[in-house]
Parts: sequence; structure tokens; C-alpha cells
Amino acid sequence: MERLAAEQRALRSELADLERAWVASTANDLWASAALTRELRVVAHVLAPPVDRVKLVAQALRSRRASSCSWESGASVRSWCSREPMTSPWMPAPCCAAAVTAVGGKGGGRPDWAQGGAPDDAALEAAVAFAANDVVGRSP
Repeated sequence: MERLAAEQRALRSELADLERAWVASTANDLWASAALTRELRVVAHVLAPPVDRVKLVAQALRSRRASSCSWESGASVRSWCSREPMTSPWMPAPCCAAAVTAVGGKGGGRPDWAQGGAPDDAALEAAVAFAANDVVGRSP
């Protein structure tokens, strides 16, 4: 029984290491492919659930110098900003709310982190495009 418990702990640890590696790799790929506009990288992308994994990618990107939006399927939206809210050209809560409202959903949140929902995945794609254009339009 002790051996099985030790194997289970080892497998959980290995799974956590693989998850961290996937998150770092995904964040790096999204950052590298993000459009650079006026010294600002905008990450707007649909990621598959689970929600916890999407949140980890968002947190990994949040530490970089960019205004970023992360989107997941299941018609759920997350938005964040890595700059101080008072100096940011846009705030995630209004950006997220505007994006999902434009496609029939609703959203909001804190100045540095927001989320919302869209009626379906097709509307989510439209919210992605809306938010990316909104961020670029607000950048200095």
C-alpha cells in the first residue's frame, strides 16, 4: 500500500511538472505570435478548457509587458492587463464587458482582471476580434 501511495505522489508530481511546461510553452507561443502594435503586444486567442489551465496561461502572460486578452471555448472570456491600472491605456473590465456585450453577453471585474460570457462559441470568436481591435484602438 505504501508503495502505491508513493507511486501516486510521484505521478501527481510528474503531471504537475508537465502542466507547468505546457503552460509556459503555450504562453511563449502566444507571446511570440502576438501582433505588435505601437509597442504593445495584444494576445487574443481562443483556448480550450479546462478553465484552470486557461487561467494559468493568463497568469503566465500577465507578467509580460503587454495588454492581453485570453479567451476560452465554452463561451467564457477572461481579460487581464499587465500594466498598472492607473497608467494603462485600457482597463480589462471595460474591454471585456464591451467585447461580450457587443455579442450579446455580459462581463466585468477588477481593474487588472476581468471575465465575462458570450452566448455561444461563434459569438466568442466575434468578442475576440472586438476586444483585440478595442485594445489596439486605445493604445497610445
